[in-house]
Amino acid sequence: MARRKYEFQPDRPKTSILDKVYLTKKQRLSLLRWSLHAIFLLTLSLLQDVMLCRMNIFGATTDLVPGAIFTLCILLGCDRGCVFALVAGALFEFSGMGPGYYAIALIPFVAIGFSMLEQSLLRKSIFADLLTAALAIMAYELIIFGISVAIGETALFRLISAAATGVMTVIAGFILYPIFTAIEKIGGNPWNA
Repeated sequence: MARRKYEFQPDRPKTSILDKVYLTKKQRLSLLRWSLHAIFLLTLSLLQDVMLCRMNIFGATTDLVPGAIFTLCILLGCDRGCVFALVAGALFEFSGMGPGYYAIALIPFVAIGFSMLEQSLLRKSIFADLLTAALAIMAYELIIFGISVAIGETALFRLISAAATGVMTVIAGFILYPIFTAIEKIGGNPWNA
């Protein structure tokens, strides 16, 4: 018997690209969290390059991206923060925003060192996170200044400008901390599986 033109046919299954990727709800939320961190860091990078680089106070501007990397690394803790610092430090330098080739190693070393310092000596709290991030930012700025003096890129009398950059970046880090904690609340804590 021949099929009729109007005979019932089931609908074709609709598939999307996400239907083929098998992710649990927790994995999807984790992917969303890291995507938001990446988008936020890209936004900070754009803000730094377009607007804030033209605003000088005592000859200094903020270093938003390294400040955000240190703040987020301290917030994430030693285990996740170390991996983040390694990737973010390399991407920061290869994006052309870094101060020099030495920043590839300097950002992860400072971030990992201060994250380990906080984990071993301080109790995990907002105050400890902010204090450790501030110390990491100031150490980074002073090390960058010391390297710049050593290779002849700047003079020693610009130390006040480097300290002002560190202070302004610390203030920016204090402003960024609540945003990072809000993003980190997506999906709950990773250790509560």
